[in-house]
Amino acid sequence: MLGALSSYELMGILLALLWVGLFVYEQPLRKEMLLLGLFGIFLLPVSFGILASENVAYGFSHLQFVDLLFTFTIAGIAGVIYHVTLGKHYHFLPSRKRKEQEGLAQWWFMNVLLAFIFFVWVTLLLTLVFSLSLAASVLLSAVMLTIYLVSHRHDLLYDALTSAILTALVVFLSAELAAFFTIQPFSASIISSSYTVGSVPLDLILWSLGIGLFLGPLYEYTRRIELK
Repeated sequence: MLGALSSYELMGILLALLWVGLFVYEQPLRKEMLLLGLFGIFLLPVSFGILASENVAYGFSHLQFVDLLFTFTIAGIAGVIYHVTLGKHYHFLPSRKRKEQEGLAQWWFMNVLLAFIFFVWVTLLLTLVFSLSLAASVLLSAVMLTIYLVSHRHDLLYDALTSAILTALVVFLSAELAAFFTIQPFSASIISSSYTVGSVPLDLILWSLGIGLFLGPLYEYTRRIELK
């Protein structure tokens, strides 16, 4: 039965099981996991579809369920993996003194949405204009956005770097395990090169590093939360 699944599909199932486990046992993180996963589903696949076909309607028609599953689960995992693995707890930062700034801070939901939109469009720009691979564009976009976040919140640098490494490690181990149980190769819109690390496409690792780097500190930044 497992042999009928591709490595990409089996990896998506393994990541989904991990997501469910985190969702069940980490109740304080459920809202964050759902929010980041849903934003990932509605925004990130747009870039995949456009870049794969240069036609939005055609691209959407060729999106598979496993693409959405992978995007949803890895977005949720990337946003909380630092918190989960290192046992960090949320603490809200002191309120800002200026009332206008306090009002802006309450728009954290919109800030998350705007960050996703910025991330997607910079990725598209880097790929279409500068002819970078999608994985390289995702990683570079994440670096740009993370520099902005960390310049305002220096305490989130370790969060961002650790989230990137842990997210890539989770995807790598899931992909290696999937490749062990099925002989069918990886095939996904985010994979364009033939380079691999073990059995895992290098593009998949770069993409995961970028998603972890981008999403790791995003929720904490927009909600003015620190981890202790």
